[in-house]
Amino acid sequence: MPIVSVVIPTRDRAEALRIAVSSVLAQTFRDLEIVVVDDASCDATPEILRGFCDPRLRVLRQAEPRGASVARNLGIRHASGTPYVAFLDDDDEWLPEKLEAQVRLLDHASPEVGLVYTGYLVLDRSSGRVATQMVPSKEGDLSRALMMGNCLGGTSSVLIRRQCLDEVGLFDEDLPSFQDYDLWIRIARRYRIAYLAKPLMKYYLHDHKISTNAEAVMRGAEMMIGKYGDSPSFRGMIARRYVTVGSDLLAAGDVRRGRSALRRAIRLSPVNPRAYYHLVRSFLRRKHLA
Repeated sequence: MPIVSVVIPTRDRAEALRIAVSSVLAQTFRDLEIVVVDDASCDATPEILRGFCDPRLRVLRQAEPRGASVARNLGIRHASGTPYVAFLDDDDEWLPEKLEAQVRLLDHASPEVGLVYTGYLVLDRSSGRVATQMVPSKEGDLSRALMMGNCLGGTSSVLIRRQCLDEVGLFDEDLPSFQDYDLWIRIARRYRIAYLAKPLMKYYLHDHKISTNAEAVMRGAEMMIGKYGDSPSFRGMIARRYVTVGSDLLAAGDVRRGRSALRRAIRLSPVNPRAYYHLVRSFLRRKHLA
């Protein structure tokens, strides 16, 4: 049985997937399996996957698209019972020493540490230019820190003890966004979290991520409020997300939904000055254009 199961959900990103899978096969840590879950791709994904001749790679295919959380959970359930589980989004990429460094940390850490995350580079997909570098700064008991924001980032940087998932459950398949954040909160309420500051993965920016889908973000935000909205810090954080979504919608010319998002931000956190600024500005701009 391998030490690490790597779960990769994918849909219609054949070329990006080829890079992602190759980055796992190039890991200096070799004792792993890869479970790719094809979420009913309609492109060259099956052909790309057949091009890999490595016995560590397994492919599961869903007949109909059901989303990344369903795909990740299916991959977890079909993993070989390994002690560690890692995730890689099909549009991200690992640096070669990522798993080796994470496994070494968890092998020597207290059993109270259930997850280790890493720093990462943020790159523009079209140009390959590094936009910024994310450096972790929080570890230990993060149950309160996570109420103020997702300080861990997305799924591609983490390595998790399988025991954590057995105890807290898998990804919430009903959430249209914030699925990773929700899981981190549940893990942090039972386990301590560690980090490696070195950037060990590449996170690519493009226009097709869930985080850029305003409707999915807002629906997910409301569901997360239902779970964790008793925390004022959490409501304030979600309010800031609504401000970002609202200002982006206004910039795109969607005035009605932009104002609605900003009003929701004000209801969640009446002391957020940016929400008032963008809301008032939307009326002044419309008056000026008239």
